[in-house]
Amino acid sequence: MKVTGYDPDSMWGFELKLYCENKTDKTLMFAVEDASVNGYMMDPGFATEVAAGKKENTEMTWFTDDLETNGVESVEDIEMKIHVYDSDDWEAAYLIEDTYTVKIPQ
Repeated sequence: MKVTGYDPDSMWGFELKLYCENKTDKTLMFAVEDASVNGYMMDPGFATEVAAGKKENTEMTWFTDDLETNGVESVEDIEMKIHVYDSDDWEAAYLIEDTYTVKIPQ
């Protein structure tokens, strides 16, 4: 999973552009937990399933209402826990479970 860009004024709110690649022979789910924007806890609208051996360009969105409720006028710092797991086996261990930080240039 890689950030390829962002749109601060998308239709729904702040949007991170993402590239997800599945190099396994299993269908994988990419999801986010415990996300914060500028230190305020706000989970984005995001989860995507990528078939074995496939790639996807997608978006992760923080909704305008959530940003406004938390007083976020400009997204500067995003921290989130990424989970990647076998979409067909919810009891299997995560393939990836790590916290990442994204800095947005001002």
